[in-house]
Amino acid sequence: RAVTVLSVDDNPVNQVVVERALLPLGYAVVTCMDTPEAFDTLEKMDGRPDIILLDVMLPTESGVAALRRLRDRFSCTDLPVIQVSGKSSKASIIEGLEAGGNDYIVKPFDTAELVARIKTQLGMSSKARMEVELARKTELIEKMLPTDMVHSLLAGETPVHHDFDSVSFMVAEIVGYQDLAQQLRTDELVELLTGLYSGFDDLCEDFGMFRVESEPFTYLVVSSKSVDDQREHACRLVQLGLAMIRLSRSYINAVTGDLLDIRLGINSGPSSAGVISTKLPHYCFFGETVTVAKEIVRNGFASTITLSPDAAAMIQEAFPCASLGVRIVAATTPMELFVIKDQ
Repeated sequence: RAVTVLSVDDNPVNQVVVERALLPLGYAVVTCMDTPEAFDTLEKMDGRPDIILLDVMLPTESGVAALRRLRDRFSCTDLPVIQVSGKSSKASIIEGLEAGGNDYIVKPFDTAELVARIKTQLGMSSKARMEVELARKTELIEKMLPTDMVHSLLAGETPVHHDFDSVSFMVAEIVGYQDLAQQLRTDELVELLTGLYSGFDDLCEDFGMFRVESEPFTYLVVSSKSVDDQREHACRLVQLGLAMIRLSRSYINAVTGDLLDIRLGINSGPSSAGVISTKLPHYCFFGETVTVAKEIVRNGFASTITLSPDAAAMIQEAFPCASLGVRIVAATTPMELFVIKDQ
């Protein structure tokens, strides 16, 4: 797309000078004779110009007043403005820059200087927009990935993966989800899941836990800290789980009319994690520990946290546990499972 320059000047000769300087270089030039015409043109344009050349001395409204109105709508980065004026006093230049001008050029100007100033402003605007976009992407990635992995991605390291000696996973599952999915309209189901999982996200932030993934009926949280801290963080994971149960019961199961229930399962052990893709990065955990956690939750009960032996051992002092006996998890693996007493 050709760079579009909006030239606002009530002198036709000056407009011709601008067109002769820019059209041969491939610029598209839109000319307006006063500020009402300029603002009307901005409203009707498909998109917006890349840069404005704005005369200071205009009929109806001064260029400085028009610039202040422009800055109410567009930032210096979004729409650069070069003020063009026959006034060369320091006071006039300062007034124009303080009003929001990106640059100031005095008439009569050298066309090569005008082109150079336009190119400079376009380059600075493009770089600023790239920096803003990078900041936005970084902020989004930081919500999706742990800080150390964000730093690895931004440093250009690929593939990004870590091994953990000990992590704790908690899986939350909505009880009766299939009935909900079959009987609720899609918009009703999306509204329910958005409210519930947004609340879970807030709780994860409060407890310092990290959500790895959420599917329509399951929500996976990890506490991936050092081995020395793991017992403390496993206990915080349980506290998070209890808070999630309380939150879920503030919703109504639209199918049964009862309070909405979730069940949770926790497992602890070694695991590996990696970032899959770079454009839309997805943080994934691999290994038996996370797989077993997903199986444990299916052996649990509504509004109850079920734990593996390793997870129960980590939280036993803070949260006494009771055995559920040996159950079959992960297809054929027998495992003694535990629940927290009096939860």
